[in-house]
Amino acid sequence: MDIKDEQIIQILLKNAKSSTQEISNRTGIPVTTVHNRIKRLEKKGIIKNYTVELDHEKLGKKVAAYILVSLDYSHIREKEIKISELAGKLKKHSSVEDVCIVSGQHDLLIKSRAENIHELNRLITGYINDVEGLGRTQTMVIMNEF
Repeated sequence: MDIKDEQIIQILLKNAKSSTQEISNRTGIPVTTVHNRIKRLEKKGIIKNYTVELDHEKLGKKVAAYILVSLDYSHIREKEIKISELAGKLKKHSSVEDVCIVSGQHDLLIKSRAENIHELNRLITGYINDVEGLGRTQTMVIMNEF
């Protein structure tokens, strides 16, 4: 990785659809060099994926929240439940965007997007609270994202 790779990555982070020509024009790096560097970054696994940024509000997912979850470790040990399996089960719900295993006071962090507060409530009280091995939750509704 050098400064040229970093320039290319920064442009792709802002717009993954940027063409090699656009990147070349913005960086002053020849088009073929841009192409070869992108291919090398992909091959090394530095660039793993190209993504799309969605307008969740236009998609009807107007409420976003972070849900902190504490695990019931005695139950998990007793039933020999793997934390990664719990995370995978949570991730399958249509209102769950991300699930992370975290350190600190809580064990899991869920990012959720819901149509409204009622759908968020159903996710927490009707789904998350029924998953075996999960304990307490703490929900923080996202007021604004940047």
